[in-house]
Amino acid sequence: MSYKNVKIFCYDPIKFKNENKSKFKNNIIFNNYALWNKNGKIKFFIPYFKNFELSSLTTCYKISLKKYFKKFKISMKKIAIKEKIIICRKLDSKNLNFQFLKIDTEGSELQILKGAQKNIKKNNPIILLEKNTDFYKIKKFMKKLKYNYYNYYNYYEKKFLNIKNLKQLKNIYFLNKESWKHL
Repeated sequence: MSYKNVKIFCYDPIKFKNENKSKFKNNIIFNNYALWNKNGKIKFFIPYFKNFELSSLTTCYKISLKKYFKKFKISMKKIAIKEKIIICRKLDSKNLNFQFLKIDTEGSELQILKGAQKNIKKNNPIILLEKNTDFYKIKKFMKKLKYNYYNYYNYYEKKFLNIKNLKQLKNIYFLNKESWKHL
């Protein structure tokens, strides 16, 4: 399979320093804004430890950061949180053709899905999300779009498993009847 025609669309309000050094740079389109359920601006919370940016934990929900550090028994006294106003857009403000959508946004997954409804209905992509506290709201929202959730377990046989034990779950795949055609 050739990846020459594959396009990857990345959305992140934090500008990457090495984004143009990838050998796939012609296939990756960076968008320097966040995805959300509306177009506009929102507050973004960026944690720092000893002046080192923890960009993978950046979120629109300050409480998510506090819960994360509490879970790992890290004192908030050691963490500085900086606020930044960022630009956000609905994915539906673009007319895209895609088969796979991965969202890992530290708690903003539901808002992004709401802003992507038209594109999801049009494209029927396979959707991968990191499990978070909004899982049941996301599950209910995705059910309206005729999606079921699965835990991928066998890459070679392309088998999906219905989830039984939600506590063990880290990543969730959502597929509808049309999504299976993308496999």
